[in-house]
Amino acid sequence: MTARVEQDRHFSCSPGRCVAPPPKKGQPGRCVPRRAWYLRTRDGAGRRVSISFKSEHEARTAAAKVEAARVLGVAYVPRAVAVTVPTFSAVADEAIKLYASTMSPRASTLVNHRSFLEGHLK
Repeated sequence: MTARVEQDRHFSCSPGRCVAPPPKKGQPGRCVPRRAWYLRTRDGAGRRVSISFKSEHEARTAAAKVEAARVLGVAYVPRAVAVTVPTFSAVADEAIKLYASTMSPRASTLVNHRSFLEGHLK
């Protein structure tokens, strides 16, 4: 099976208007507009795989790499780039610094906030 690139079925939908075809079985779901592109292919075991990408260019590039790997006889499974999410600890430390610089709390209030953060949230 060759790799193919498709838009999400709700790609052209807007919040108040769904233009996607209804699902084939089961009850109709609610429409959630998504701007995603999918690479449909098969993995090494022959199972169907759908990989989501944010742009058409990324999906087409991955499809070309999958096709090249198939021709060469090499196993290749593209992965979307993982988004790095900051940890709660880093965000909380930045929030305490911002709070201290903008609100100018008393020293005892700042100590209380920091001890609560360390003792209960981190």
